[in-house]
Amino acid sequence: MTKQKVDGDFYILNVGLIGAVICTSLPIEEATSRLNSQSPTGISSGWRLSDEEDESPNHAPCPDNANNTHYAFNC
Repeated sequence: MTKQKVDGDFYILNVGLIGAVICTSLPIEEATSRLNSQSPTGISSGWRLSDEEDESPNHAPCPDNANNTHYAFNC
């Protein structure tokens, strides 16, 4: 899936089998809820913010909009 504009402050950049990336200025709780409602995983656990156990960041500043952040999710 490619970039999908859901509204002005929430974009779904990529959804794969076990991962998703969004771009948003929303609080992470609201963004997680929107991702789960706009692109459900199909399993009971739903999308959740990726953990940082492997030292990889789960978020980064958006290169196109200084007000937004990119977040990585897994299920």
